[in-house]
Amino acid sequence: MNKNHLETRPTVSFAFGLMFVTVLPMWLFGQEPAIEKPVSKPSLALVHGNIMTMADESSSSSTIEDGRILIAGDKIVAIGGKELSIPEGVQQIDLTGCTVLPGLIDLQSRLWMSDSAADGGASDGSLQVIDSLNPFAEDWNEVIQQGVTTVYLQPSSRGAMSGLGAAVSVVPNEDGSLLIHSKAAGLQMSMGDFRSNRERQQRFESLKKSIQSVVDYKKSLDEYEQYLKKKKEEEEKAKAAQDKSKEPPKESQTKEPAPAPAVDNSKPRPPESTGRPSGIRRGPPGSETRPPFPPPQTPTPATPATVPPASGQGGPPSVAKPDATPKPPKKPEPDATKDRLLPVLAGKIPVRLEVHNANDVRFAVQLMDEFKKIQWILETVDDLQSAEPVIRQRRLPVILGPWLSLNSQLQSNTEHRKAWASLTNKYEGAIGIGSYSANARSSRLLREHASSAIASGVNRKVAIASMTSTAARLLGLSESLGSLSVGKRADIIAIGGDPMDTTAAVVCVISGGKLRHQSAHKPGILASKSESTIADFPAKLPLSYRLRSNRVLLQEEIGPATLTIVDGKFQAIEKTSSSGESSIPLIDLGDKMITPGLFSSYSTLGLEALTQNGSDSDSASMSATDFAIYGTSQQRSLQQSGIYAVAFATSPLNTFSGQIGVVPTHGKGTVLKENAAAQIVMSESARRNDRFPSSLVGQVKLVRELLDGKVTPSRLFIPSESLDRLSQSKQNISKQLLSKDQLSLFQVATDAEINAALSIIEQYKLRAALVGAKEWVSFLDRIKASNVAIIAKPVNDSDFQWNIDEFVSAQAQGVPVYFAGETAIQLRTTASHAVRAGMPALAALRALTLAPRLLYDTPAETMGLRTGSDANFIVWSDSPLNLESDPAALIVEGKLLREENESQHKVLRIGGKP
Repeated sequence: MNKNHLETRPTVSFAFGLMFVTVLPMWLFGQEPAIEKPVSKPSLALVHGNIMTMADESSSSSTIEDGRILIAGDKIVAIGGKELSIPEGVQQIDLTGCTVLPGLIDLQSRLWMSDSAADGGASDGSLQVIDSLNPFAEDWNEVIQQGVTTVYLQPSSRGAMSGLGAAVSVVPNEDGSLLIHSKAAGLQMSMGDFRSNRERQQRFESLKKSIQSVVDYKKSLDEYEQYLKKKKEEEEKAKAAQDKSKEPPKESQTKEPAPAPAVDNSKPRPPESTGRPSGIRRGPPGSETRPPFPPPQTPTPATPATVPPASGQGGPPSVAKPDATPKPPKKPEPDATKDRLLPVLAGKIPVRLEVHNANDVRFAVQLMDEFKKIQWILETVDDLQSAEPVIRQRRLPVILGPWLSLNSQLQSNTEHRKAWASLTNKYEGAIGIGSYSANARSSRLLREHASSAIASGVNRKVAIASMTSTAARLLGLSESLGSLSVGKRADIIAIGGDPMDTTAAVVCVISGGKLRHQSAHKPGILASKSESTIADFPAKLPLSYRLRSNRVLLQEEIGPATLTIVDGKFQAIEKTSSSGESSIPLIDLGDKMITPGLFSSYSTLGLEALTQNGSDSDSASMSATDFAIYGTSQQRSLQQSGIYAVAFATSPLNTFSGQIGVVPTHGKGTVLKENAAAQIVMSESARRNDRFPSSLVGQVKLVRELLDGKVTPSRLFIPSESLDRLSQSKQNISKQLLSKDQLSLFQVATDAEINAALSIIEQYKLRAALVGAKEWVSFLDRIKASNVAIIAKPVNDSDFQWNIDEFVSAQAQGVPVYFAGETAIQLRTTASHAVRAGMPALAALRALTLAPRLLYDTPAETMGLRTGSDANFIVWSDSPLNLESDPAALIVEGKLLREENESQHKVLRIGGKP
């Protein structure tokens, strides 16, 4: 065990002999003796924070306003309100305006694990995750800055029963070694991700056999230990009896025997007895002792002592001793793997069983009924279906995730998240949350996962507890982690605002009593949260109505406003929250936020395969709007998540990859602007060895030739008339780019590609934007001088914090910044992280909604909330920058989106396409 986990350590008050025994082996093996010095006074004080102790979520005493925490060593030594005195000279950290809570715990992480270790699996539980951890990895710096102080790691679920997982501190020891809170916090098992019940049955039998082998091993150990115990008892009894026989005789036994009485020979002696009863005739010699009649013979079964040998076998009959010692049981062969799993059978180490659907859960229940002493925790459960009643009935602990999908082009687990949220309502079992990503840095997004869970319907208290007190309990570490109380480990974080607001930065992190991260940045709050005066948005809206909100995103500000909607259009927009006198009904939204629909500034909508053209590097005339998305599941998904418009781009596989069009996701699919931009790809994706260009130099040459009016001959085999029209189309595109009537959007990644793109922009004075890169700072002067915009790629699990800091720094220096994304959650997460890193909330909201319309020069009537424009907007439960919020109402042309969908479906049923 790590030296930081020793419960007792030698002190200077111990005897010299104990010191010699303890210190000498450490000296021989090059280790320093760990001698803990008594702490005389607190070393750190946290003051003026709003403390959520998480000691008892149901009690009001679990929250302390303007609280104080005193830390000595790695422990909390005092916690209380303003009445708690702070010793003189103790360092203080002022946390005014911050929420203080225990360090967050990720219940499913890959921190400290290499890629090969994360993929390793087994079927006999032989793996130990602590054997595969890499203490030299530096990803922990990204994780600790976001308030996660402990992670649970386990072997891959590729195997049926891979092995033991561990709870590990995010912050390593000072000597660089990892701080292991528990090396056996769970045993990984998996029902597998199978399509057929036959395969599930086979996995069930495999798991049952593996567990039974440990049970049998324990039984053989118990029998042998019982035999040894009994043998030892018998030996002790025999020894006691032998010792007793060797004891000297007692005093009464050592006295001289009394002398025999004197015999008087003068009296006559009586005749000797003949041994015959009186009256019995004398018989043959020896007959005196026989009775007159023989006793009745009772047949008795033959015993081993009297059974004669079988026919044909010689020798005397065998004689068995009735009191022979039974044969001792065979000593079991030592098995290190099964020895490690023995605590699982006693319920001391829980089983983390991965299940995916109701069939998996039914097999899992059979295992639970078979092995009742095992403590079971279900993981994933991505398809509850009919399994929910079983889980509720048994109140099984469940760890759910991921709640956030940033690397997918579709938020594919939407239905799963709704089912998970439904399960948590009034659930009496323990609920945990894990990040469930293959990337080591993904634990930094744990708070985003919890906020997404709240947006899906999970109770806020349950979500916060799932990362703190409940998480610690599921790991068996509630005595030291998960809540703030005297004697517990000082893992403490402070968040500059509401802990579930993803725009609020982690201001301070204490791990093991030491300050590990501190930030001076505290983002401003858009507006104070309060409950709306209405519980839910109306199920149906009248033709004319008014909406009033304290937070409305107008063209240049966020403030109170009253919107009047008549026949699907904005009749009036008043910058006031007063109701005024009007016959039009008023709906008061309180602090719910109203914004225009979200706008993705760059997206391929997952249709790269349709829009790619691998035979010709110059496909500038191809337009993305030729590929309709209206009526597809992708379009409906974008709609329902709040994306109302998309800059739809073709696949970036050609240097001139085609025209970008601005398309709405609502209405009847009318294109807002067909050729809004030309996509010019300078990145590696457009280079191929089998055609020109195969290098960055060739790409630059091809672009310059087009802008100079030299159209490269097409390699497509089409009629000459079509080739002429194609050539003319490319020349027209060149003229539009040079005249700045069309945006030049350059796809870049590396510094060399950025430099090449800027050189072309500067030479031809193009109206341009750059998308795809992550490092911008070294080019900011040139970017600003050429009025170039930046479109930030969506945040993903593998990004570093400096990736976000780069474009936030660009925005701070006056460079327009927009957000790209295939899903609403990608757009909102990137914008949320930008605000957390210092971007003003108003600038981020405009970049999500209004600003892209200016970038692509779309028609004025699409420019947000304007009098006379179509009433297209969204009512949010809170700011869309906060992932905890969700669309409370989606309004298209003054109607709720579901009303519009119903009318569209009627048309489709009658006459096909509208």
